[in-house]
Amino acid sequence: MTYFFLFNRIIRFGISLVQQANSVQSADAISAYQQALDLKPNYVRALANMGISYANQDRGMYKESIPYYVRALAMNPKADNAWQYLRLSLSCASRQNLIQACEARNLDVLQKEFPL
Repeated sequence: MTYFFLFNRIIRFGISLVQQANSVQSADAISAYQQALDLKPNYVRALANMGISYANQDRGMYKESIPYYVRALAMNPKADNAWQYLRLSLSCASRQNLIQACEARNLDVLQKEFPL
């Protein structure tokens, strides 16, 4: 099995789990995305979907989702959906002090607060 085939298979598995959007599947998706990130650490889609997977957990692991959105946005700052997910996670994690930085798309402030 080639690296490319294995990597794509892991990503497709993670995406299918996130699309089902329940906490058990999201936990499995986190594992799949972590495997993908172990193979390709700067894969923007896996980073953003990892954030979504954490946010979809039963207890809403919003604090854990934030660094993944920030890292994805550092690599693709034009990803409007990721900005929206980040803003939602900041709000749900009671980090209202950083919502203005999010709305201004100030990655410098966000990356200092949430290194990954």
